Amino acid sequence: MGIPTIFHDLNRFSRYCLITGIACQGMSLAFTFLPWTRYLGDSYAGFREFQPLKPLYNGNVGKLNLAITAILLFILFLVGGSKKRLRLCALLAVLWNVIFTYLLIDLQQKLEVFKEYGLTLNLVAAIGAILAYFGLIISLSLEMIRG
Repeated sequence: MGIPTIFHDLNRFSRYCLITGIACQGMSLAFTFLPWTRYLGDSYAGFREFQPLKPLYNGNVGKLNLAITAILLFILFLVGGSKKRLRLCALLAVLWNVIFTYLLIDLQQKLEVFKEYGLTLNLVAAIGAILAYFGLIISLSLEMIRG
C-alpha cells in the first residue's frame, strides 16, 4: 500500500495542514451529533430542533453543517494530486468554516443559558479547520510559485 493520491507531491507542512484540516472537519461533523442545547435536563443534538418556550433554534445550522462537511470531505478525497484543485477545495472549506463559525457564535449569544458543550466544541473544531486550511492554501501557493 502506498500513500493515498491526495498526499502525493505535497511537502511536509502541506501534508500536516491537510491532515489537521481533515481531522478538524471530521470532528466538526462528529460534534454536530453532541448536545448543542438543553432544557430541563433534556439535551438536543446540533441538528435537532429546540423550541422550549419560544422558537430559539430550528436545527438548520447543524443540518447544514452535516451536509456541507460531508460534501467537503468527499470532494477532498476526489481531488487527487492536483494542487490547484486541492487549494480550491481548501478555500471552499475555509469559506464554509468562517460562515459556520459566525453562525455558531450567533447561536451561542441567542441560546444563552440553554447552550450545551457540543456547541463550543464545534466552534473550536471549525476555527481549527480554518487555521489548518488557511495554512494549506498558503503552503500550496508558495509551492506553486516556486515551481
